[in-house]
Amino acid sequence: MVKSILKFSLSNMVNMVIGLFSAVILTRVFVPEVYGVLNIFNTTVATGLSIIYLGLDSCYIRFYNEPPDNTSNKQLGTKLLLMCIAADILAGSVITFFFYDKFTNKMFGFASRIICALIFISIFSQIVLRFLNIKYRMEFNTKNYNIQAILTQIMLKLFVIIAALMKLKIEMIVLFNVAGVFILAVVFIFIQCRNFFSFRSLMAFDGYSKIFKFAVFSAPLAICINLNNSISQQFISRGLGISSVGIYSSAGYFVTIFNALQGGFATYWSAYMYSNYKEKQAEIKKVNEFLLLAIIIVFSGLILGKDIIYLLIGKQYHESKTFFSLVLCYPMLMLAAETTSYGITLKNRNHLNLLSFVISVFVNLVLAFILIPVLGLKGAAFASMISSVVLYLMRTVFGQKLYSSISNVWITVVDVIAVILLSVIPAVVNGFMVNLYVIMILMAVLFVNRKYISLIFMKIRNRYS
Repeated sequence: MVKSILKFSLSNMVNMVIGLFSAVILTRVFVPEVYGVLNIFNTTVATGLSIIYLGLDSCYIRFYNEPPDNTSNKQLGTKLLLMCIAADILAGSVITFFFYDKFTNKMFGFASRIICALIFISIFSQIVLRFLNIKYRMEFNTKNYNIQAILTQIMLKLFVIIAALMKLKIEMIVLFNVAGVFILAVVFIFIQCRNFFSFRSLMAFDGYSKIFKFAVFSAPLAICINLNNSISQQFISRGLGISSVGIYSSAGYFVTIFNALQGGFATYWSAYMYSNYKEKQAEIKKVNEFLLLAIIIVFSGLILGKDIIYLLIGKQYHESKTFFSLVLCYPMLMLAAETTSYGITLKNRNHLNLLSFVISVFVNLVLAFILIPVLGLKGAAFASMISSVVLYLMRTVFGQKLYSSISNVWITVVDVIAVILLSVIPAVVNGFMVNLYVIMILMAVLFVNRKYISLIFMKIRNRYS
């Protein structure tokens, strides 16, 4: 399992390197205002993707191994992809030709038909790459999966770096970004054409009712996640200025580092769970404590090494150092929920996921509205952290009622409390005491998890003895 996770993590590790390299360049070349606009563009694309996916990308993963009767997974993928593309073309055409000024003014504070069109071109490209990448993922084709994922990240980030070094205007910077990923999408359509596409019985949807029912509750789930980020950015932009969006987003570079762990595990785990949840429940239960332990060790390392890591970021963005740990709490707990919440999707109860995310988004937006005027960017970060705890607890409680995947509840409780403390302490304590508290929490967690640590060392010793 560890080898498989590491294989799927390769693209994320490369993405981490590219992300750190882009941090060195972009936070020194771009002023916070320009960086803020770029981040709003990326968030808008992500939100648009979640809406236009219609939940069908999640359906492709869930039903890849169980397609409707008399349907192959190639037919399933083709139909779902074409539905998403049709939705993107329709929405993009209407908004770009008739409502671009209102749309871009609302999102960016200025009108631009070019940026509006580029949003939907980027969405098209990433829809294509998403479905094609899922194909490699579900086949456990780690080589091609990693190559494609790495190339996608290179196109999304490297072209922006080139545009930044050329000191282009924001519209040209965005154009460089979109052109790269669009070309890549076209190339992979030709590469995977035979392996992915099947146009037989294209308009036949017998047996697809369960898929569309699954999508109905999957779509709002993804929309909630991205709309949450988008609205939070708008609160920051309107309350503190668009430059503050850039400063707040700079904390996301720590998320990039963490994604090297998160992305590989989440990618492997979804395919593993759907294939083995019936036969390997005992093995699955063991993973929860190992994952939380890894999260706490990585989180502690990021906090202890923050001064070194922030050398990569331009000084005008260093304000985020006071709240980066709060921002990190959300992806930490999202990853932790990978081993506790799968009962919801395994039992096709996605309405419970939807309920959890809706309440979490509501908590985040209400707290952000209250705290940003009082605490500034740190208020937005606190809102994010608190909502992530609410989300994790709800998904875990629902998930465990439907499929038990926690072997020791009390150790899980201690580990989750440790994650919360690691998030809050650097935001409320200054100086050397931060490192002291972090080390104390880490030592306590290692003591509580000593049984699992012994098992890890035993497996390593047996493997190499």
